[in-house]
Amino acid sequence: MNLKKIVLRLGTENLLSIIGIEVFNLLKLRGKANLNSKNLTEIIFNIYSEKDLLKNKIFRKIFFNAFDRKEISIFGSAFNIPQKNPWEELKKINFDKKNNMDFLMKIFEIEDQTITFSEESDKNNPIQIKPSYSLFDHQINVLFEIEKILKKPIKRVLLHMPTGSGKTRTAMNLICNYFKKNNAENNLVIWLAHTEELCQQAHDEFSNAWSNIGNKKIFSYKLFKNFRYDITKIKSGFAVISLDYAYSLTKKKQGEFLKLAANCKFVIMDEAHMAVAPSYQLILEIIASKSTNLLGLTATPGRSHMLKDEDIKLANFFHKQKATLKIKKYKNPIKWLQEKGYLSVVETESLTSNININKIFSKREIKNEIDRIKDGKDLSQNFIKKIGSDEKRINMIIEKIIMESKNEKNKIIVFASSVKTAKKIYTVLKFEGILSACVTQDTNLIERRNSIESFKNEKSNLNIIINYGVLTTGFDAPKANIAIIGRPTQSVTLYSQMVGRVTRGPKAEGTKECKIITVKDKLPGFRDISESFFYWEEIWD
Repeated sequence: MNLKKIVLRLGTENLLSIIGIEVFNLLKLRGKANLNSKNLTEIIFNIYSEKDLLKNKIFRKIFFNAFDRKEISIFGSAFNIPQKNPWEELKKINFDKKNNMDFLMKIFEIEDQTITFSEESDKNNPIQIKPSYSLFDHQINVLFEIEKILKKPIKRVLLHMPTGSGKTRTAMNLICNYFKKNNAENNLVIWLAHTEELCQQAHDEFSNAWSNIGNKKIFSYKLFKNFRYDITKIKSGFAVISLDYAYSLTKKKQGEFLKLAANCKFVIMDEAHMAVAPSYQLILEIIASKSTNLLGLTATPGRSHMLKDEDIKLANFFHKQKATLKIKKYKNPIKWLQEKGYLSVVETESLTSNININKIFSKREIKNEIDRIKDGKDLSQNFIKKIGSDEKRINMIIEKIIMESKNEKNKIIVFASSVKTAKKIYTVLKFEGILSACVTQDTNLIERRNSIESFKNEKSNLNIIINYGVLTTGFDAPKANIAIIGRPTQSVTLYSQMVGRVTRGPKAEGTKECKIITVKDKLPGFRDISESFFYWEEIWD
Protein backbone atom coordinates (compact mmCIF):
# COMPACT_ATOMS: atom_id res chain seq x y z
CA MET A 1 0.00 0.00 0.00
CA ASN A 2 1.19 3.52 -0.82
CA LEU A 3 0.88 5.91 2.11
CA LYS A 4 1.25 9.09 0.07
CA LYS A 5 -1.46 8.17 -2.45
CA ILE A 6 -3.96 7.61 0.35
CA VAL A 7 -3.05 10.90 2.07
CA LEU A 8 -3.76 12.74 -1.21
CA ARG A 9 -7.40 11.64 -0.89
CA LEU A 10 -7.92 13.35 2.48
CA GLY A 11 -8.96 16.76 1.13
CA THR A 12 -7.66 20.23 1.98
CA GLU A 13 -9.55 20.57 5.27
CA ASN A 14 -8.09 17.36 6.71
CA LEU A 15 -4.64 18.09 5.31
CA LEU A 16 -4.68 21.56 6.89
CA SER A 17 -5.65 20.06 10.27
CA ILE A 18 -2.61 17.73 10.08
CA ILE A 19 -0.24 20.60 9.24
CA GLY A 20 -1.84 23.14 11.60
CA ILE A 21 -3.20 26.46 10.37
CA GLU A 22 -0.50 28.51 12.13
CA VAL A 23 2.33 26.51 10.54
CA PHE A 24 0.54 26.80 7.19
CA ASN A 25 0.35 30.59 7.60
CA LEU A 26 4.07 30.73 8.42
CA LEU A 27 4.91 28.70 5.31
CA LYS A 28 2.56 30.89 3.26
CA LEU A 29 4.40 33.97 4.61
CA ARG A 30 7.60 32.35 3.34
CA GLY A 31 6.01 31.70 -0.09
CA LYS A 32 6.10 27.93 0.39
CA ALA A 33 2.41 26.97 0.77
CA ASN A 34 -0.72 26.88 -1.42
CA LEU A 35 -4.24 25.71 -0.61
CA ASN A 36 -4.41 22.58 -2.77
CA SER A 37 -4.20 18.88 -1.90
CA LYS A 38 -1.01 18.18 -3.82
CA ASN A 39 0.94 21.05 -2.21
CA LEU A 40 -0.43 20.31 1.27
CA THR A 41 0.50 16.63 0.92
CA GLU A 42 4.04 17.57 -0.12
CA ILE A 43 4.29 19.83 2.94
CA ILE A 44 3.15 17.00 5.24
CA PHE A 45 5.74 14.56 3.86
CA ASN A 46 8.46 17.21 4.10
CA ILE A 47 7.58 17.82 7.74
CA TYR A 48 6.83 14.29 8.93
CA SER A 49 8.36 10.92 8.22
CA GLU A 50 5.99 8.09 7.28
CA LYS A 51 6.82 6.46 10.61
CA ASP A 52 5.91 9.63 12.57
CA LEU A 53 2.60 9.93 10.72
CA LEU A 54 1.53 6.36 11.44
CA LYS A 55 2.49 6.69 15.10
CA ASN A 56 0.23 9.74 15.49
CA LYS A 57 -3.23 8.76 16.80
CA ILE A 58 -4.95 11.87 15.41
CA PHE A 59 -3.50 11.28 11.95
CA ARG A 60 -4.53 7.60 11.98
CA LYS A 61 -8.18 8.47 12.67
CA ILE A 62 -8.28 10.81 9.67
CA PHE A 63 -6.15 8.50 7.52
CA PHE A 64 -8.23 5.34 8.04
CA ASN A 65 -11.33 7.11 6.68
CA ALA A 66 -9.64 7.36 3.26
CA PHE A 67 -9.26 3.57 2.83
CA ASP A 68 -11.28 1.92 0.11
CA ARG A 69 -12.95 -1.50 0.56
CA LYS A 70 -9.97 -3.42 -0.78
CA GLU A 71 -7.47 -1.61 1.45
CA ILE A 72 -9.50 -1.99 4.61
CA SER A 73 -10.13 -5.68 3.92
CA ILE A 74 -6.40 -6.31 4.54
CA PHE A 75 -6.86 -5.10 8.10
CA GLY A 76 -10.21 -6.85 8.43
CA SER A 77 -8.67 -10.26 7.87
CA ALA A 78 -5.67 -9.51 10.10
CA PHE A 79 -7.66 -8.20 13.07
CA ASN A 80 -11.01 -9.97 12.57
CA ILE A 81 -12.83 -6.65 12.05
CA PRO A 82 -16.62 -6.90 11.50
CA GLN A 83 -17.57 -5.83 7.97
CA LYS A 84 -20.63 -3.77 8.98
CA ASN A 85 -18.57 -0.58 9.57
CA PRO A 86 -14.90 -1.60 9.27
CA TRP A 87 -13.63 2.01 9.21
CA GLU A 88 -14.91 2.74 12.71
CA GLU A 89 -13.85 -0.69 13.99
CA LEU A 90 -10.31 -0.13 12.67
CA LYS A 91 -10.02 3.06 14.76
CA LYS A 92 -10.66 1.02 17.92
CA ILE A 93 -7.54 -1.10 17.46
CA ASN A 94 -4.67 -0.15 19.76
CA PHE A 95 -1.81 0.52 17.35
CA ASP A 96 0.36 1.74 20.24
CA LYS A 97 1.01 -1.94 20.92
CA LYS A 98 4.28 -2.98 19.31
CA ASN A 99 2.92 -5.96 17.38
CA ASN A 100 0.07 -3.93 15.89
CA MET A 101 2.37 -1.03 14.96
CA ASP A 102 4.85 -3.48 13.42
CA PHE A 103 2.02 -4.83 11.24
CA LEU A 104 1.08 -1.28 10.18
CA MET A 105 4.69 -0.49 9.28
CA LYS A 106 4.98 -3.71 7.30
CA ILE A 107 1.83 -3.01 5.28
CA PHE A 108 3.26 0.34 4.17
CA GLU A 109 6.82 -1.05 3.81
CA ILE A 110 8.31 1.34 6.38
CA GLU A 111 11.56 0.43 8.11
CA ASP A 112 12.01 1.32 11.79
CA GLN A 113 15.53 2.73 11.89
CA THR A 114 17.11 3.50 15.25
CA ILE A 115 20.39 5.40 15.51
CA THR A 116 22.81 4.15 18.13
CA PHE A 117 26.14 5.55 19.21
CA SER A 118 29.08 3.46 20.30
CA GLU A 119 31.50 4.53 22.99
CA GLU A 120 35.20 3.81 22.81
CA SER A 121 36.68 2.46 26.00
CA ASP A 122 39.60 4.30 27.55
CA LYS A 123 42.60 1.96 27.63
CA ASN A 124 45.09 4.51 28.96
CA ASN A 125 46.97 3.70 32.14
CA PRO A 126 47.05 5.53 34.48
CA ILE A 127 43.75 7.37 34.03
CA GLN A 128 42.82 10.67 35.61
CA ILE A 129 39.68 10.34 37.73
CA LYS A 130 37.49 13.43 37.60
CA PRO A 131 34.78 13.83 40.28
CA SER A 132 31.31 13.77 38.75
CA TYR A 133 30.28 16.99 40.49
CA SER A 134 33.59 18.81 40.78
CA LEU A 135 34.61 22.47 41.14
CA PHE A 136 37.41 24.46 39.56
CA ASP A 137 39.95 26.13 41.85
CA HIS A 138 38.37 29.57 41.51
CA GLN A 139 34.97 28.11 42.46
CA ILE A 140 36.50 26.36 45.47
CA ASN A 141 38.05 29.66 46.58
CA VAL A 142 34.64 31.37 46.45
CA LEU A 143 33.05 28.47 48.35
CA PHE A 144 35.65 28.84 51.13
CA GLU A 145 34.97 32.59 51.21
CA ILE A 146 31.23 31.94 51.70
CA GLU A 147 31.88 29.46 54.51
CA LYS A 148 34.17 31.99 56.19
CA ILE A 149 31.54 34.75 56.05
CA LEU A 150 28.81 32.44 57.37
CA LYS A 151 30.87 31.92 60.54
CA LYS A 152 30.36 35.61 61.40
CA PRO A 153 27.57 36.74 63.76
CA ILE A 154 25.48 37.98 60.82
CA LYS A 155 25.05 34.89 58.67
CA ARG A 156 24.11 36.53 55.39
CA VAL A 157 26.16 36.52 52.20
CA LEU A 158 25.56 37.17 48.54
CA LEU A 159 27.35 34.93 46.03
CA HIS A 160 28.21 37.04 43.03
CA MET A 161 29.66 35.23 40.04
CA PRO A 162 29.38 36.07 36.35
CA THR A 163 27.19 34.16 33.95
CA GLY A 164 28.56 30.74 33.09
CA SER A 165 31.14 30.64 35.89
CA GLY A 166 29.22 28.14 38.05
CA LYS A 167 27.12 29.92 40.73
CA THR A 168 24.60 27.10 41.03
CA ARG A 169 27.22 24.35 41.08
CA THR A 170 29.20 26.22 43.75
CA ALA A 171 26.04 26.71 45.83
CA MET A 172 25.06 23.03 45.52
CA ASN A 173 28.53 21.94 46.67
CA LEU A 174 28.15 24.29 49.65
CA ILE A 175 24.77 22.77 50.56
CA CYS A 176 26.08 19.23 50.19
CA ASN A 177 29.05 20.09 52.43
CA TYR A 178 26.60 21.51 54.98
CA PHE A 179 24.49 18.35 55.02
CA LYS A 180 27.57 16.14 55.33
CA LYS A 181 28.94 18.16 58.26
CA ASN A 182 25.61 18.35 60.10
CA ASN A 183 22.99 15.88 61.23
CA ALA A 184 20.64 15.59 58.27
CA GLU A 185 17.75 14.58 60.54
CA ASN A 186 17.63 17.99 62.22
CA ASN A 187 18.55 20.30 59.36
CA LEU A 188 16.24 21.74 56.75
CA VAL A 189 17.62 23.65 53.77
CA ILE A 190 15.14 25.75 51.76
CA TRP A 191 15.76 26.98 48.23
CA LEU A 192 13.54 29.88 47.12
CA ALA A 193 13.01 30.84 43.47
CA HIS A 194 10.40 33.03 41.81
CA THR A 195 9.43 30.87 38.81
CA GLU A 196 8.30 27.27 38.55
CA GLU A 197 10.98 26.65 35.96
CA LEU A 198 13.79 27.86 38.22
CA CYS A 199 12.34 25.79 41.08
CA GLN A 200 12.39 22.63 38.96
CA GLN A 201 15.93 23.38 37.87
CA ALA A 202 17.07 23.79 41.48
CA HIS A 203 15.40 20.52 42.49
CA ASP A 204 17.00 18.63 39.60
CA GLU A 205 20.43 20.17 40.22
CA PHE A 206 20.43 19.23 43.91
CA SER A 207 19.31 15.70 43.05
CA ASN A 208 22.23 15.47 40.62
CA ALA A 209 24.71 16.90 43.14
CA TRP A 210 23.65 14.84 46.15
CA SER A 211 23.39 11.58 44.20
CA ASN A 212 27.03 12.08 43.19
CA ILE A 213 28.68 13.56 46.30
CA GLY A 214 26.23 12.91 49.13
CA ASN A 215 26.85 10.46 51.97
CA LYS A 216 23.39 9.64 53.36
CA LYS A 217 19.73 9.46 52.41
CA ILE A 218 17.91 12.80 52.21
CA PHE A 219 14.34 13.75 51.35
CA SER A 220 13.89 16.42 48.68
CA TYR A 221 10.54 18.24 48.64
CA LYS A 222 8.78 20.11 45.83
CA LEU A 223 6.53 22.98 46.84
CA PHE A 224 5.95 24.68 43.51
CA LYS A 225 3.79 24.34 40.43
CA ASN A 226 1.12 21.71 41.29
CA PHE A 227 3.32 19.95 43.86
CA ARG A 228 2.13 20.19 47.46
CA TYR A 229 3.07 18.52 50.73
CA ASP A 230 1.99 18.97 54.34
CA ILE A 231 4.59 21.50 55.52
CA THR A 232 4.02 20.57 59.17
CA LYS A 233 5.65 17.20 58.38
CA ILE A 234 8.81 18.73 56.86
CA LYS A 235 11.43 18.67 59.60
CA SER A 236 14.62 18.19 57.57
CA GLY A 237 16.01 17.65 54.09
CA PHE A 238 16.01 19.89 51.03
CA ALA A 239 12.88 21.82 50.03
CA VAL A 240 12.38 23.92 46.92
CA ILE A 241 9.59 26.48 47.37
CA SER A 242 8.28 28.99 44.84
CA LEU A 243 8.20 32.52 46.24
CA ASP A 244 4.56 32.96 45.25
CA TYR A 245 3.55 29.85 47.18
CA ALA A 246 5.69 30.88 50.16
CA TYR A 247 4.02 34.29 50.14
CA SER A 248 0.56 32.68 50.08
CA LEU A 249 1.57 30.61 53.13
CA THR A 250 2.49 33.77 55.04
CA LYS A 251 -1.07 35.00 54.45
CA LYS A 252 -3.21 31.86 54.66
CA LYS A 253 -1.20 29.45 56.84
CA GLN A 254 1.10 31.70 58.81
CA GLY A 255 1.23 29.41 61.86
CA GLU A 256 2.31 26.42 59.78
CA PHE A 257 4.81 28.54 57.86
CA LEU A 258 6.34 29.79 61.11
CA LYS A 259 6.86 26.16 62.21
CA LEU A 260 8.53 25.38 58.89
CA ALA A 261 10.74 28.45 59.33
CA ALA A 262 11.72 27.28 62.82
CA ASN A 263 13.10 24.03 61.35
CA CYS A 264 15.05 25.83 58.63
CA LYS A 265 18.79 26.22 59.17
CA PHE A 266 19.86 27.33 55.69
CA VAL A 267 18.08 29.45 53.05
CA ILE A 268 19.18 30.03 49.45
CA MET A 269 17.56 32.89 47.56
CA ASP A 270 17.85 32.53 43.80
CA GLU A 271 17.92 35.79 41.84
CA ALA A 272 18.93 37.50 45.08
CA HIS A 273 18.84 40.95 43.50
CA MET A 274 15.04 40.69 44.02
CA ALA A 275 15.32 39.99 47.77
CA VAL A 276 14.16 43.49 48.75
CA ALA A 277 10.95 43.36 46.72
CA PRO A 278 8.26 43.86 49.43
CA SER A 279 6.55 40.45 49.21
CA TYR A 280 9.83 38.52 48.96
CA GLN A 281 11.50 40.45 51.77
CA LEU A 282 8.58 39.50 54.03
CA ILE A 283 9.22 35.80 53.33
CA LEU A 284 12.94 36.12 54.10
CA GLU A 285 12.31 38.07 57.29
CA ILE A 286 10.12 35.20 58.53
CA ILE A 287 12.22 32.28 57.34
CA ALA A 288 15.76 33.60 57.92
CA SER A 289 16.34 34.27 61.61
CA LYS A 290 19.64 35.58 63.03
CA SER A 291 20.96 32.03 63.41
CA THR A 292 19.86 30.92 59.93
CA ASN A 293 22.39 30.88 57.11
CA LEU A 294 21.18 32.99 54.18
CA LEU A 295 22.88 32.74 50.80
CA GLY A 296 21.82 34.89 47.86
CA LEU A 297 22.77 34.04 44.26
CA THR A 298 23.17 36.56 41.47
CA ALA A 299 25.15 37.50 38.39
CA THR A 300 24.34 41.15 39.03
CA PRO A 301 24.26 42.33 42.68
CA GLY A 302 21.70 45.05 42.10
CA ARG A 303 18.02 45.12 41.20
CA SER A 304 17.71 47.63 38.38
CA HIS A 305 19.11 50.95 37.30
CA MET A 306 15.45 52.02 36.91
CA LEU A 307 14.73 51.84 40.65
CA LYS A 308 16.14 54.51 42.96
CA ASP A 309 17.81 53.36 46.17
CA GLU A 310 16.88 49.70 45.55
CA ASP A 311 20.49 48.64 45.02
CA ILE A 312 21.56 50.21 48.31
CA LYS A 313 18.70 48.43 50.09
CA LEU A 314 19.92 45.12 48.67
CA ALA A 315 23.51 45.71 49.81
CA ASN A 316 22.28 46.62 53.28
CA PHE A 317 19.96 43.60 53.38
CA PHE A 318 23.01 41.34 53.02
CA HIS A 319 25.00 43.63 55.35
CA LYS A 320 27.38 44.31 52.45
CA GLN A 321 28.76 40.79 52.80
CA LYS A 322 29.55 39.46 49.36
CA ALA A 323 31.62 36.53 48.09
CA THR A 324 32.87 36.97 44.57
CA LEU A 325 35.67 36.06 42.21
CA LYS A 326 38.76 38.10 43.01
CA ILE A 327 41.56 37.81 40.50
CA LYS A 328 44.75 39.78 41.06
CA LYS A 329 45.50 42.39 38.37
CA TYR A 330 42.03 41.85 36.81
CA LYS A 331 39.29 44.38 37.43
CA ASN A 332 36.83 42.22 35.51
CA PRO A 333 37.04 38.46 36.30
CA ILE A 334 35.27 37.60 33.04
CA LYS A 335 38.38 38.60 31.11
CA TRP A 336 40.48 36.27 33.28
CA LEU A 337 37.98 33.42 32.92
CA GLN A 338 38.04 33.84 29.16
CA GLU A 339 41.83 34.14 28.93
CA LYS A 340 42.28 31.01 31.04
CA GLY A 341 39.76 29.11 28.95
CA TYR A 342 37.05 28.64 31.60
CA LEU A 343 34.64 30.84 29.65
CA SER A 344 34.23 31.24 25.93
CA VAL A 345 34.86 34.64 24.29
CA VAL A 346 31.37 35.97 23.57
CA GLU A 347 30.22 37.68 20.40
CA THR A 348 26.82 39.34 20.82
CA GLU A 349 24.23 40.09 18.16
CA SER A 350 20.72 41.51 18.29
CA LEU A 351 17.69 40.72 16.14
CA THR A 352 15.32 43.67 16.39
CA SER A 353 11.63 42.91 16.05
CA ASN A 354 9.20 45.57 14.84
CA ILE A 355 6.54 44.68 17.36
CA ASN A 356 4.69 47.71 18.70
CA ILE A 357 3.62 46.66 22.18
CA ASN A 358 1.21 49.62 22.35
CA LYS A 359 -0.83 47.94 19.58
CA ILE A 360 -0.79 44.50 21.21
CA PHE A 361 -1.40 45.53 24.82
CA SER A 362 -3.52 48.11 26.57
CA LYS A 363 -1.90 50.81 28.71
CA ARG A 364 -3.14 48.95 31.79
CA GLU A 365 -1.53 45.68 30.65
CA ILE A 366 1.79 47.42 30.04
CA LYS A 367 1.58 49.11 33.46
CA ASN A 368 0.91 45.72 35.08
CA GLU A 369 4.07 44.32 33.47
CA ILE A 370 6.14 47.29 34.67
CA ASP A 371 4.71 46.77 38.17
CA ARG A 372 5.68 43.09 38.01
CA ILE A 373 9.27 44.03 37.11
CA LYS A 374 9.41 46.57 39.96
CA ASP A 375 8.20 43.86 42.31
CA GLY A 376 11.06 41.61 41.20
CA LYS A 377 9.00 39.33 38.94
CA ASP A 378 9.57 38.36 35.32
CA LEU A 379 7.22 39.18 32.45
CA SER A 380 3.89 37.35 32.67
CA GLN A 381 3.31 34.24 30.55
CA ASN A 382 0.49 36.00 28.70
CA PHE A 383 2.79 38.93 27.84
CA ILE A 384 5.55 36.59 26.63
CA LYS A 385 3.09 34.46 24.66
CA LYS A 386 1.61 37.42 22.77
CA ILE A 387 5.02 38.84 21.85
CA GLY A 388 6.52 35.47 20.97
CA SER A 389 3.65 34.33 18.73
CA ASP A 390 4.10 37.14 16.19
CA GLU A 391 4.61 35.44 12.79
CA LYS A 392 7.20 37.92 11.49
CA ARG A 393 9.17 37.58 14.73
CA ILE A 394 9.14 33.77 14.44
CA ASN A 395 10.14 33.96 10.79
CA MET A 396 13.06 36.26 11.67
CA ILE A 397 14.32 33.62 14.12
CA ILE A 398 13.91 30.88 11.50
CA GLU A 399 15.92 32.88 8.95
CA LYS A 400 18.71 33.38 11.50
CA ILE A 401 18.80 29.66 12.32
CA ILE A 402 19.05 28.80 8.61
CA MET A 403 21.87 31.30 8.11
CA GLU A 404 23.89 30.10 11.12
CA SER A 405 23.32 26.44 10.19
CA LYS A 406 25.19 26.92 6.91
CA ASN A 407 28.38 26.52 8.93
CA GLU A 408 28.30 22.78 9.67
CA LYS A 409 30.56 23.25 12.71
CA ASN A 410 27.95 25.34 14.53
CA LYS A 411 25.93 23.73 17.32
CA ILE A 412 22.84 25.90 17.81
CA ILE A 413 20.50 26.05 20.81
CA VAL A 414 17.27 27.98 20.25
CA PHE A 415 15.27 29.25 23.23
CA ALA A 416 11.67 29.72 22.08
CA SER A 417 9.02 31.83 23.79
CA SER A 418 6.55 28.96 24.24
CA VAL A 419 6.00 25.27 23.52
CA LYS A 420 3.80 26.24 20.58
CA THR A 421 6.44 28.54 19.06
CA ALA A 422 9.18 25.92 19.52
CA LYS A 423 7.07 23.41 17.58
CA LYS A 424 6.35 25.93 14.80
CA ILE A 425 10.06 26.68 14.33
CA TYR A 426 10.88 22.96 14.29
CA THR A 427 8.12 22.22 11.79
CA VAL A 428 9.18 24.93 9.33
CA LEU A 429 12.84 23.88 9.54
CA LYS A 430 11.79 20.31 8.84
CA PHE A 431 9.83 21.46 5.80
CA GLU A 432 12.94 23.35 4.61
CA GLY A 433 14.92 20.10 4.85
CA ILE A 434 17.02 21.26 7.81
CA LEU A 435 17.67 18.63 10.48
CA SER A 436 16.74 19.79 13.98
CA ALA A 437 15.16 18.52 17.20
CA CYS A 438 12.47 20.05 19.39
CA VAL A 439 12.35 19.39 23.13
CA THR A 440 9.74 20.78 25.52
CA GLN A 441 7.89 19.60 28.61
CA ASP A 442 5.44 17.91 26.21
CA THR A 443 8.14 15.82 24.54
CA ASN A 444 8.19 12.12 25.36
CA LEU A 445 11.00 11.50 27.87
CA ILE A 446 12.75 8.87 25.72
CA GLU A 447 12.48 11.03 22.61
CA ARG A 448 13.80 14.02 24.57
CA ARG A 449 16.82 12.07 25.82
CA ASN A 450 17.56 10.68 22.36
CA SER A 451 17.40 14.17 20.82
CA ILE A 452 19.67 15.66 23.49
CA GLU A 453 22.20 12.84 23.24
CA SER A 454 22.23 13.09 19.46
CA PHE A 455 22.76 16.87 19.63
CA LYS A 456 25.63 16.42 22.08
CA ASN A 457 27.29 13.74 19.95
CA GLU A 458 29.83 15.40 17.65
CA LYS A 459 29.56 12.54 15.15
CA SER A 460 25.83 13.05 14.57
CA ASN A 461 24.41 15.49 12.01
CA LEU A 462 21.99 17.01 14.51
CA ASN A 463 23.34 20.52 15.10
CA ILE A 464 20.15 22.43 15.96
CA ILE A 465 17.99 21.92 19.03
CA ILE A 466 14.92 24.05 19.71
CA ASN A 467 13.50 24.09 23.21
CA TYR A 468 11.21 25.75 25.68
CA GLY A 469 11.70 25.34 29.42
CA VAL A 470 14.04 22.35 29.23
CA LEU A 471 17.63 23.32 28.46
CA THR A 472 18.19 26.45 30.57
CA THR A 473 20.17 24.52 33.17
CA GLY A 474 21.31 20.98 33.94
CA PHE A 475 22.06 20.59 30.24
CA ASP A 476 25.62 19.73 29.30
CA ALA A 477 26.53 20.12 25.62
CA PRO A 478 30.08 21.54 25.72
CA LYS A 479 30.41 22.03 21.96
CA ALA A 480 27.26 24.14 21.65
CA ASN A 481 28.51 27.53 20.47
CA ILE A 482 25.45 29.54 19.40
CA ALA A 483 22.46 30.51 21.53
CA ILE A 484 19.47 32.18 19.86
CA ILE A 485 17.37 33.69 22.63
CA GLY A 486 13.86 34.21 21.31
CA ARG A 487 12.22 34.20 24.73
CA PRO A 488 11.54 37.69 26.15
CA THR A 489 12.64 37.92 29.78
CA GLN A 490 13.49 40.46 32.45
CA SER A 491 15.01 37.80 34.67
CA VAL A 492 18.78 38.20 34.94
CA THR A 493 19.12 34.63 36.18
CA LEU A 494 17.00 33.10 33.40
CA TYR A 495 18.81 35.08 30.71
CA SER A 496 22.14 34.16 32.30
CA GLN A 497 21.22 30.49 32.31
CA MET A 498 20.30 30.58 28.63
CA VAL A 499 23.55 32.37 27.81
CA GLY A 500 25.46 29.94 30.02
CA ARG A 501 24.55 26.96 27.80
CA VAL A 502 27.14 28.09 25.23
CA THR A 503 29.73 30.01 27.27
CA ARG A 504 31.78 27.04 28.48
CA GLY A 505 35.42 27.51 27.52
CA PRO A 506 38.00 24.94 26.36
CA LYS A 507 39.05 24.10 29.95
CA ALA A 508 35.46 23.15 30.64
CA GLU A 509 35.41 21.05 27.44
CA GLY A 510 33.62 23.87 25.62
CA THR A 511 34.53 26.20 22.77
CA LYS A 512 36.99 29.07 22.50
CA GLU A 513 34.38 31.41 21.01
CA CYS A 514 30.59 31.55 21.08
CA LYS A 515 27.79 33.75 19.82
CA ILE A 516 24.74 35.02 21.73
CA ILE A 517 21.93 36.18 19.44
CA THR A 518 19.11 37.91 21.32
CA VAL A 519 15.77 38.98 19.89
CA LYS A 520 15.31 42.59 20.96
CA ASP A 521 11.70 43.68 21.45
CA LYS A 522 12.39 47.23 22.63
CA LEU A 523 11.88 46.15 26.25
CA PRO A 524 14.32 47.09 29.05
CA GLY A 525 16.66 44.25 30.01
CA PHE A 526 20.21 43.02 30.47
CA ARG A 527 22.14 42.10 27.36
CA ASP A 528 25.86 42.50 28.04
CA ILE A 529 27.00 40.17 30.83
CA SER A 530 30.43 41.77 31.02
CA GLU A 531 29.07 45.27 31.61
CA SER A 532 26.45 44.13 34.11
CA PHE A 533 28.94 42.26 36.28
CA PHE A 534 30.43 45.34 37.95
CA TYR A 535 27.58 47.79 37.38
CA TRP A 536 26.63 47.92 41.07
CA GLU A 537 30.04 47.21 42.59
CA GLU A 538 30.52 50.59 44.27
CA ILE A 539 27.52 50.21 46.62
CA TRP A 540 29.10 47.15 48.29
CA ASP A 541 32.29 48.96 49.32
